[in-house]
Amino acid sequence: MNIQSLRTLLSISETGSFSETAGLLNMTLPAVSMQMKALEENLGAKLFDRTARPPRMTPEARALLPDVRVILAARARIEAMSQEDDGLRGRYRIGFVPTTSVRLLPGFLKQAQSQAPEARFEASTGLSATLCSAVQAGTLDCAVVTDDDLPDGLHCTTISTEDMALALPDGFEGAALSDLPNALPFLQFLPAGGIGRHIGTWLRENRHQPKDRITFDMVEPIIECLSHGIGYTILPRPDLERWPDKPFHIRPLPGTPLTRDLVFVARDGMLGETARAQILAMLQNR
Repeated sequence: MNIQSLRTLLSISETGSFSETAGLLNMTLPAVSMQMKALEENLGAKLFDRTARPPRMTPEARALLPDVRVILAARARIEAMSQEDDGLRGRYRIGFVPTTSVRLLPGFLKQAQSQAPEARFEASTGLSATLCSAVQAGTLDCAVVTDDDLPDGLHCTTISTEDMALALPDGFEGAALSDLPNALPFLQFLPAGGIGRHIGTWLRENRHQPKDRITFDMVEPIIECLSHGIGYTILPRPDLERWPDKPFHIRPLPGTPLTRDLVFVARDGMLGETARAQILAMLQNR
């Protein structure tokens, strides 16, 4: 039995999915499955009903979870104590919402190379709610999420505030917002995500009701569809401005202003105060 297999088991309990856990922990799906089979052999217990799709945790597995949380929390406290005075060293697991990973992660890792040479970072992406649950469960040490219904019990520090903007394809740059629903589909970022909920609230408050919507879980395909004149969208302005050569037009949102905060979250006892401050500083100064 090893600590990583316990982290994986806990993550599966939080996500309900082998495949989502694989993405969150930077593993392949076969590696997750093999790790759980090895844990079953070590414990001499059946942890998953594999006749179900997806596999379901057995009562024996669920009974282990309180002790697993205690073990992982104790491990985190020991690591935090050893890191408190000496800065960052060892392995850290950090999560990013997908819209931030492209913009924040390269600069953060560059900062870490020079400022924390004894630290190693494993990065993964996921929705804000999934990342916060992973931080609470101890399968992530910290994460960068969107300011949307953040759970209690986490240290939360705002990294930056970003304006949201309207993006229109060629030929529609002067169109009135009220004319768009009858002319084009709305290219909607995942409604269940933090950005998606912000956008949904803005649409309701401004009584803007697209007739047709196409939903995406990544920014890149939205940009390509926008560039091909397929629809219009609302996204964080920094994400839209990453593509200056694409044939679309960025306009301020009319009506109620819309912003989203990027928030750094960590759990009490998971990171020491010094480590938390150093990681936050590298994210802010990327």
